[in-house]
Parts: sequence; C-alpha cells; structure tokens
Amino acid sequence: MMNGEEIYAKNMFIVMLNGNIIGATNRPKKLIYSIRFLRRKGYLNEFISVYTLNKQRVINISSDSGRLCRPYIIVENGEPKVTNAHIQELVLGQRTFVDFLRQGLVEYLDVNEEGDSNIAVYEKDIDG
Repeated sequence: MMNGEEIYAKNMFIVMLNGNIIGATNRPKKLIYSIRFLRRKGYLNEFISVYTLNKQRVINISSDSGRLCRPYIIVENGEPKVTNAHIQELVLGQRTFVDFLRQGLVEYLDVNEEGDSNIAVYEKDIDG
C-alpha cells in the first residue's frame, strides 16, 4: 500500500490498464521497455499497447478491443530489423507476416503508442 507522499512524488508514475489503476512505478522507462520487449518476443499479445502521458505522470497499458492498430517495422540502433532478404523470403513464401511478428521484426502500434514513438515514413529519414 502506498501513502500520499509516495504517490505524489515527482518520479512516481501511476500505471493504468484499460483505464483502471493497477499500480505505480518510479521507473517508467524500464517498465515501458520491459512491456515492449515482452510483446516483441511474443510473451504478450501483439495488440497490447503501452504509452506514457508525461505531464500527468501516467503509463497507460491498453489491451481492450476496438483500437486501430497498424504494423510498423522495428528499428534498432538506426537500422530496420526487416532486411531485403526478409522481404525476398516473404515474396517467395518462405516467411509469413506472422513470422515477422513472432521474430520481433514488426510490431503493431495503436494511435496512442504512435504518439509515443519515432516513426519514419522513408528509410532515409531514420535517425541513427
């Protein structure tokens, strides 16, 4: 149980799941990283989203239905995880889109998580 001092501390973020408070953390970046890592590894459903409202000090986790989600290629260290070889394998029927999801090459983002992400339309626009 937390007291008022702990909840209102400057480094404390309230954690919400589908609009319900489920806890609090003083390590919001680590929590978000962990949730995204688990989603990309297939331990969490691919349609779960997590995003931060920094001004309100809230982390929102959404798993409810009805949210528009779009697939995006994951970029790490300035490099897209999907390569030309992956695309060729997809074209040849050696891989499926589901393989891309399960291997952490692509992930779904909803509109809220899109706002919390850096999205490049073209590969040349990726910041390294």
